[in-house]
Amino acid sequence: QWNTFGPEWSRTLGLVKTLDGKRFEAVGKYWTCPDTTPNRTKLLGWGFQLVGVPASIGLPGIPVRASEPWEAPWKGVQVPDLGLPLRPYQTEALQMLQHNGGSGGLFLDPGLGKSLNALAWLKWHPEIRPAVIVATANTKLQWRREARKWGLQDRVEILAGKTPRKLRKDGAYIVNWDILADWLDSLLDIDPKTVIADESQNAGNSTSRRTKALK
Repeated sequence: QWNTFGPEWSRTLGLVKTLDGKRFEAVGKYWTCPDTTPNRTKLLGWGFQLVGVPASIGLPGIPVRASEPWEAPWKGVQVPDLGLPLRPYQTEALQMLQHNGGSGGLFLDPGLGKSLNALAWLKWHPEIRPAVIVATANTKLQWRREARKWGLQDRVEILAGKTPRKLRKDGAYIVNWDILADWLDSLLDIDPKTVIADESQNAGNSTSRRTKALK
């Protein structure tokens, strides 16, 4: 079990992928690996908890931590009725964001409602404005349509082109990854209270302009 977010989540996933014989189970969306001395050593060294695993299976010196199954610390967080068709996992995502002060990553398959989750967070917290949504160029109009559809009571403006201008310090702005760096100074001037990065793999190269601008 592990419970990390953002860059740390990605780093942990990278470690898991180095385990001998690892395999991703698509149905349950989890990773498995053979219970061997090298794999136990790596997992325990990375801070994993081996829950419900026999302590003595011919692997002396590899301890198993006594622990109850992990339970999300945000389980008791109350989410208000936002008038949105949220599924249970989307409600839990909002609980997680609230518990972490708005910081977190939603790693869901396409079509499972990440944009609705992000807009629900903005609807729950109208005080966290201005907001910036970084998306791909072909989804900017969709983001604005979704914001209107789900009742976001904000002025939502799409930024286009590479010639920046002075922006108002309210509402939400949608900018695509390709021009983010060009608009950076104008966006910094409005001191955004929320940044939503859609398709965050676009910031996978730490040396690219767009990644530096996002940071």
